[in-house]
Amino acid sequence: MKRMMNTLLSMLICTVLFSTCFGATTVCAAPSGKIEIQLKDLNTAHSNKTGVTFKLYRVGTVLDSGEPVIDPVYGITEYPVTADETEQAVKKIKAALTGSAQASAATDASGKAVLSGVADGIYYIAADESNGYGIVEPLLVQIPYSVEGTGEGNHLVWEVSAEPKASERPPKPEKPSGHKKHPSSDHPDNVPASLPEADTTTGINGPRTGDNSPLAGYAIMIVSASLLIIWLAGRMKKLRE
Repeated sequence: MKRMMNTLLSMLICTVLFSTCFGATTVCAAPSGKIEIQLKDLNTAHSNKTGVTFKLYRVGTVLDSGEPVIDPVYGITEYPVTADETEQAVKKIKAALTGSAQASAATDASGKAVLSGVADGIYYIAADESNGYGIVEPLLVQIPYSVEGTGEGNHLVWEVSAEPKASERPPKPEKPSGHKKHPSSDHPDNVPASLPEADTTTGINGPRTGDNSPLAGYAIMIVSASLLIIWLAGRMKKLRE
């Protein structure tokens, strides 16, 4: 019995020494997050929810205390809380965004895109602008985020569901044709009014100079002939006397 106890004690000591020498420890894998994005129905004939690509950019970190901190390069000192603050923060991040995306995902036929295996941090999510769906506003997401619990205080949530704001893309303007129309063809009012016809008999259409009308010539001839006759009559009378 005593020998058995000594054997068990020796085995226990060896186990402790082995664990100490080789550092046998248990490592827990860090949790990862998931982001689900759902596009709403724009109710337009030209909107296609399939194949819209969303890109994920890490723009900040989440401290051990759960406090979100955006990278100083974006000039945002406090994490936005209200909708207006978030909109302004997204504009600043978009203007100063650099580097490549950490991940991307495309929507299925229902308009859903899923980003899995997301590490903790603050993420800026933007849709491809050349999509066939519409204009999609970027998202700002925190992983994990803290919510109030019951009895044991707050707890962290690693899954986020988001529906970005979206609107219909305005129609493209039609290309002008190569044929240029004269302005007068489109605007009849621009056609100048025709000038009034001149009255060739009475001269009502304003004063005229250098009029070569036959009537004027006839009048001059008659007056000249009358003067000549009067002169000849007077001359003959003098000769008779």
